[in-house]
Amino acid sequence: MHHLYLGVLFATVGARRRSVTLMLIAAVLSTDDAWQHIRQVLGDGDYASPMHRLFGHVLWPLAPVQWLAGWLNRLLG
Repeated sequence: MHHLYLGVLFATVGARRRSVTLMLIAAVLSTDDAWQHIRQVLGDGDYASPMHRLFGHVLWPLAPVQWLAGWLNRLLG
């Protein structure tokens, strides 16, 4: 799952609630995902961004995160 999807989710909720904090989280997640893919396309295929590593090692083992990832993949994929 791309963490851009989480950025889209945070941006949507942030816009509806007019929350600057949620919009900033969305911007960080989206920028991090974009940077990771730019690096990979430009020849550093094994590059994993800091958010990608955090997500993979800390958050992914949590069942609610796996459910959310699956739901977002079905919705956006």
